[in-house]
Amino acid sequence: MDSIISPFQSAFIEGRQILDPILIANEAMEDYKAKKKKAWMMACLSNPNFSIFINGKTRGRITASRGICQGDPLSPFLFLLVSDVLTAITNKLHLSGQYEDFLVGKDLIHLPLLQFADDILLFCKFDDQILLKFKEAIRLFEWCLGQKVNWEKLALSGVNYPRTSYFKLLLILAARQKLYPLYRWKRFNISRGGRQTLCNAVLASHPTYYLSSFSIPQNVAVSLEKITRNFFWEGYSGSKLNHLVKWNLVSLPSKGGGLDLGGLKTHNCALLTKWGWRFAMEDSAYWRKIICSIHSKEPFGWFT
Repeated sequence: MDSIISPFQSAFIEGRQILDPILIANEAMEDYKAKKKKAWMMACLSNPNFSIFINGKTRGRITASRGICQGDPLSPFLFLLVSDVLTAITNKLHLSGQYEDFLVGKDLIHLPLLQFADDILLFCKFDDQILLKFKEAIRLFEWCLGQKVNWEKLALSGVNYPRTSYFKLLLILAARQKLYPLYRWKRFNISRGGRQTLCNAVLASHPTYYLSSFSIPQNVAVSLEKITRNFFWEGYSGSKLNHLVKWNLVSLPSKGGGLDLGGLKTHNCALLTKWGWRFAMEDSAYWRKIICSIHSKEPFGWFT
């Protein structure tokens, strides 16, 4: 088949891989130099057409002239350029003294917010005026973007947060309280397989971000495994059920005959070890500069 099929086809032929055409296309475009880069980018934005349904029938065509199209290879980069406007607005608030953010380490590194795609983590002093100013910044961002935030969907959930301050924050931002309950009566109707799925999807996966950054205390790991164990073996009427299998067998990996419901300490150790490798490899990373500013860099790597 390799001698029959043209070299332009990369699928189903031994020795040809899915990444081959991507590499070839990239190198070809680099060679061509793409002199009309602006026109190429504009074509990605203006190609889509939209129709409006009126009384069940499409009426005319609307050609897009702005915005980001889902699936467009440029869309992630355009998204970053657009979302960076919010960072610029926040920096302007900081320079004008209207936003008090964090200064980290002995070098006093400026840290107003962190972003990952459309997720934002704010670092600011808890103050009524600062929060209101940031809400104004969001509205300015709306105006720049040409879109609106649905403030009716704004909901806040406090974790280990004083109730008085939490409800005050709800009033300031005109937000609603967000709860994440699993009603007790629903728990009784969940099968053993469903309980395993919930344990893996919620109790085991939710701490992942924490476990990736911090060493979990032994008593916390024991408490979490106890919650998982009790929920998994709970009777259908809410009564406790005798544990039919030893937990050290249940917590084994699936390949070893277990259900992958334990091993938090091992999982935590594996996730933290990754940072040592990243610290050695990512010399110019922003997070590495923060670490070096707070902690002295030892001759043999990062020790803290």
